[in-house]
Amino acid sequence: MQGRYMAKCYGAFKVKFSDRELEDDKVVNALLFEWLPGLDLSKADPSEFNFRKRKEIRNTVLDIIKLVYQKGVCFTTNIDLGNFILVSNGHTPKIHGFEFTSSLQELDDAEGQDTPDEMVIRLQKSNIRNLEYLLNHIGFT
Repeated sequence: MQGRYMAKCYGAFKVKFSDRELEDDKVVNALLFEWLPGLDLSKADPSEFNFRKRKEIRNTVLDIIKLVYQKGVCFTTNIDLGNFILVSNGHTPKIHGFEFTSSLQELDDAEGQDTPDEMVIRLQKSNIRNLEYLLNHIGFT
């Protein structure tokens, strides 16, 4: 996935801030990702692309989100078009912005109404439907 559907990850690091007041704020986990030059998909004008390219962008965005779910990553918030960059060389969409994610093993239903598996399926379906709606709404059909 790295490099093809998302930025390459160059590593995970711990950054220390000894002057922070709270102990929990003194060590921060950080990821270093490749820079993706391009345009935020939420700011793209679909009329600038021919029908084939609009369809390709739409299909790639939906394929990416489904593949991310297959790899065991769960977004705990709604995914929107701002989570995708149209990379400058060829306007290929790539996903970015993983600040609110967790592994499927970490998911726990606070209300206890759904099993973790049911909650994951519900969130996945909701995010995919939301992306389909947003893509249709702005003209990536």
